[in-house]
Amino acid sequence: MGRRALIIGIEEYGSVSDNSIAAKLPGTLRSAMDFRDWLIGKWDAENVLASERQIIFCSEPAIEGGEHATAEDLTQALLQLKAAGQNSTEEFFFYFSGHGFSFVEPDARSDVIIASNYKAMQLSGGACMRLDKAIYWLRQHLGFGRQFYFVDACRNDLDGRKINPGGVIPRAIRRRPEKRRPTCCSLPLQRQPLPSTEGLPPPFSTVSRAKALPKPGTTPKTTP
Repeated sequence: MGRRALIIGIEEYGSVSDNSIAAKLPGTLRSAMDFRDWLIGKWDAENVLASERQIIFCSEPAIEGGEHATAEDLTQALLQLKAAGQNSTEEFFFYFSGHGFSFVEPDARSDVIIASNYKAMQLSGGACMRLDKAIYWLRQHLGFGRQFYFVDACRNDLDGRKINPGGVIPRAIRRRPEKRRPTCCSLPLQRQPLPSTEGLPPPFSTVSRAKALPKPGTTPKTTP
């Protein structure tokens, strides 16, 4: 069972065009690096083997040995975690320091974190990660080990009239079911002649029934 972590520190949002968030967040990268150093020290003290560790570090600006923190980079990081630790992760740490908000719906509220390629509210819903969906996705793929989440971000209320978060989390590929051809053919229904009632007792026999009925214009005889 492995120990894994996804650490994200975004200090620069260089693509912001609508002034909806600050372009710089001093100190966020440093805090992410401090968390990484603490985690390495923790695993060292627990004698966790190097082969059982995985730390993915995403930041803006990127550091040596790390990755950038665009929506695509974060999606790739999630897929790397899945590939290496599916159903085999004893301990997982998630750390984020950067911009975020609270997405408010009529009957729900969810925390959202913002990737480094965010530009504007009306353009960048795909640069946002809904934290509740990320937790569910990671739980489903990494298994039922211990998971810890640390989020240092704003939680100002926003709703669907301003932004529609929906990117970053990998989607499952759904294949359309193949149309099956019938394995047998159906024959047209053939009308069969009705069976003869001759020889059957009244009232089933048409012959006997005809004899029992009075002729037209006559009065049936009655037995006293």
